[in-house]
Amino acid sequence: MARTVGERASGFTLRDPEGHGRSLEEACAAGPVVLLFVRTTVPSCRDAALWLEALRGRAPANCTCWAVSLSSTPRSREWHTGLGLSCPVLVDLAGLASAALGLGPREVPAAFLLDRAFVVRAVAVGEGLAGREDLERSLAVLAGAAS
Repeated sequence: MARTVGERASGFTLRDPEGHGRSLEEACAAGPVVLLFVRTTVPSCRDAALWLEALRGRAPANCTCWAVSLSSTPRSREWHTGLGLSCPVLVDLAGLASAALGLGPREVPAAFLLDRAFVVRAVAVGEGLAGREDLERSLAVLAGAAS
């Protein structure tokens, strides 16, 4: 079962399709982190990724936004390029990030807002990302407190 508000996630490092590593520890040290878990074959994940891209465009500079793909590296690369995303897409075939947030393989799309201590501050799940408005409000509060 996915982590809920107030629970702490564990750290992880994932790679983007080009092989560059990204560490949750480093991202959280800079400020709030939004993680969006997706599968490239799930239609509602496309809309969720476009939401993340828009959120990234209006989020404070100290916020990190990552899409975490549960699909293969080639599919993730193609999906990232096809959608024209500027936010990184990280590949989680081994389930490191999914396990850190207690996410099941079919629970996508799902977005989590983490603070500097890896504590979940907001969750948005399912088609339409129910709860995304609360996540955006919580992000604004966290980003203001972190700056």
